[in-house]
Amino acid sequence: MFTLPRFSMAKTLERYQRCSCSTQLESFEQMDESITCLTIKQSSYEEYLKLKARVVDLQQTQRILLGEELGSVNMKELEELEHQLESSLSHIRSKKTQSMLDRLADLQKKEQTLLQSNESLVKKLTW
Repeated sequence: MFTLPRFSMAKTLERYQRCSCSTQLESFEQMDESITCLTIKQSSYEEYLKLKARVVDLQQTQRILLGEELGSVNMKELEELEHQLESSLSHIRSKKTQSMLDRLADLQKKEQTLLQSNESLVKKLTW
């Protein structure tokens, strides 16, 4: 004959519940991780779309600034562009002038040093 296991039905059910609860807990944890991952992916994708739109806008602005696509620009925008260019050009000229003045000052200092050195050499020769 067959022998029946010594476990009681209550203990068997208790083991089943413990096992099924831990499986459910793991399942919930996996679902939570999946949701977190999807949220991060969604957020990253939205950021990507924003950056992509920004790049397109910047490329359009660059083409306009280079004078490549001025056909779609109205008179007010052209005047603003002209003002920006004049302002930029003025700033560039100012920087260039300052750079040239700095270089001139350096050359004048070098000239003074060379003149003093030359005087010193002339004095040594005459002694």
